[in-house]
Amino acid sequence: MLKESIVEIQDWPVEGVNFKDLSKVLTKPGDFRWTLDQFKNFMAENNVNCIAAPDARGFIWEHLLLLNLNFPFI
Repeated sequence: MLKESIVEIQDWPVEGVNFKDLSKVLTKPGDFRWTLDQFKNFMAENNVNCIAAPDARGFIWEHLLLLNLNFPFI
């Protein structure tokens, strides 16, 4: 299910690096919810107590996770 929503762009931004474009995940509510649930489960299982979003798409997931988990943002 989720694999169909991830587009891989080979050799971008440089040769040897394959970029995973998650834009389609954002257009499918089921896929988006699944990723949020996976993040929440990972955080619970690994004693995560704060969130950092390193890029623009990270901010999309980060804000929803912060609201659900009541974590600080870094």
